Amino acid sequence: MSVPVSAGINASRDAGPAPEKSVVISADDARQGPPGHELLYVLGFGTTGAIFTLAAVLTYFELFRA
Repeated sequence: MSVPVSAGINASRDAGPAPEKSVVISADDARQGPPGHELLYVLGFGTTGAIFTLAAVLTYFELFRA
């Protein structure tokens, strides 16, 4: 069955699924840039800050428990 394009129906949906092409990218090509040494500082400061924050909250609740 042929449907004219002017009928307002998306004709590309009637053709069935298009075959998928697999794309293989190596790990080096997929990376947008080197991680750099700043990543170590961000992870270190973030983890240390989270530990100190949790310790402060737990200390607050232990000292001022109702």
